[in-house]
Amino acid sequence: MSTKNMEQDVSWFKSLLYASDEECLFDTDELVSMALTYPPILVACADGIMDNEERVVLATMARALGESDGDELTEELKYLERYANFVKLATINDADKSRLLELLGAYCSKDPEVSTLILNSIYNIAEASNGISSEEQNVIDEIKLKLNIAIN
Repeated sequence: MSTKNMEQDVSWFKSLLYASDEECLFDTDELVSMALTYPPILVACADGIMDNEERVVLATMARALGESDGDELTEELKYLERYANFVKLATINDADKSRLLELLGAYCSKDPEVSTLILNSIYNIAEASNGISSEEQNVIDEIKLKLNIAIN
């Protein structure tokens, strides 16, 4: 998310997922973390099917983003909500897809560690089922280009 418009960017991202602010269980940092999972979601959907292995990787990511400072019931609810949001992000329209990738690209340019995190996650999900398909590689290349991440 672009630094100077961070609040506006997060608000826009939240509006992709929720009809109202009251529905959202997550703070700004948690929403940014969810936005950063968008590239691997694109890779998981590259061949038109999110298979079980890819779903497991996304579920693991949803669980890993959780914080252990809340009660167990709240954390489980947030985990389920994160996973549901990942599935919802898989179906956003092309205009929102472009805008989200643009925002993530700005975020990557400000923090190189974010680029590394995204690269690791997109390859992790691509390799989840029978290696990297040509469709997945094409999406990976597109993500790298749009986020201005060096192509290895």
